[in-house]
Amino acid sequence: MLIFFIKNIESYCYVHTARLARLSHLPLKMALACSLIVVLTGGDALVNFILDQDSMTESATWQFFQQQVTSPLTALSEQSPYRHTSKMYFRLLPPYLGKLCWGCSFKELMLFMISLQYLAGTLFFYFSFKLIETFCKDRMTVVWLTAGFCFILLGKVFFRDANAHFDAFALFFMLLGMYTRSSLLLFLYLCLAFWVDERAIVASALVGVWKLLGKEPSQPSAGFFQNPFASGVRPYLVAIVLAVGFTVLLRWVFAFTYDRPSVTDPAHIISEAMNVLIGYRYIQFIPFFTVSSFESYWIYILGALITLWISGERWGAGLYLLALGSSFGISFLVADVTRSMIYAFPAVFIGVNILAKDLPPKIFQKMTFYIMLAALLFPTYYVTRYMWPFFIGMLKY
Repeated sequence: MLIFFIKNIESYCYVHTARLARLSHLPLKMALACSLIVVLTGGDALVNFILDQDSMTESATWQFFQQQVTSPLTALSEQSPYRHTSKMYFRLLPPYLGKLCWGCSFKELMLFMISLQYLAGTLFFYFSFKLIETFCKDRMTVVWLTAGFCFILLGKVFFRDANAHFDAFALFFMLLGMYTRSSLLLFLYLCLAFWVDERAIVASALVGVWKLLGKEPSQPSAGFFQNPFASGVRPYLVAIVLAVGFTVLLRWVFAFTYDRPSVTDPAHIISEAMNVLIGYRYIQFIPFFTVSSFESYWIYILGALITLWISGERWGAGLYLLALGSSFGISFLVADVTRSMIYAFPAVFIGVNILAKDLPPKIFQKMTFYIMLAALLFPTYYVTRYMWPFFIGMLKY
């Protein structure tokens, strides 16, 4: 009975997705539809603002953000280096975006920034569709892949953040860096991402791994990754290294000018990590946090690693795993582990790219459908809260 029920669902979705895939301007329509789905199933930053404005205005992060908007650079020296809000003093892009809301009140500024996050989320879905479509020509598969992002934290965070974290902007600019073929634009996009959150600096290694992927479909014997030194140094790798170097150098300049540590004291980092892992007892939840970061989309990452290993491309598997491990490693230095882990999202696109080239189209299509369905059925975990799919939320209450 269960198998019969699942087969009927599959048949129904195949028929209607096939019709959807023939629509004109599909990437834009998918982006708008996905944004609406997220808003209905857990994107409630705007709802929180409307219902609880007074409480949100008392938030330390929002108050410090207002100070940064007023004077982005001098605000660097107004917080103790070890206060929680001090982690924001090098995250200067959001305050300059806030300056676009010239003459706004505090509440209007908050509404403006939340609206920008929503816009970034819609554009993230749009460019995700366009990026996947460059190497996966089956539009039904692309539709399911993009729709699945609605039900994991990666898609929801754009519409969920009401705490002035602004991860939305960093994730969006990292995706643009993956999408562009211009080394100059790659440098610019990554620099913008780095000045939203320093987690993006480590995660940029995965952007480099993405850029090493071959542009055309290839067999395992031909190799999935391009040799970065086969015909001279790749310009996009130079752009990534320069973006990291420029950002680190400028942070040091600001640190010296405003008497701020560019990098927290190593002893303090170790102390904070031990407090997170042992004091908060997070160490026992490491497997749960890791799985919850991308949920069923982990299948793409693990499948790609297995494919690389079997095809003999060990150096590619090692590079991929090293970049992913580095990005995940810094996530355990802070309490909001799941939020930090999604900065490694380029790993999902790398996995999708590799499996789309290696698997027969029909098998990859069917696999994608069930991965999307699994993402739909399971709730998304974020720090200490669950975001439930709409119909599960109705059953829950």
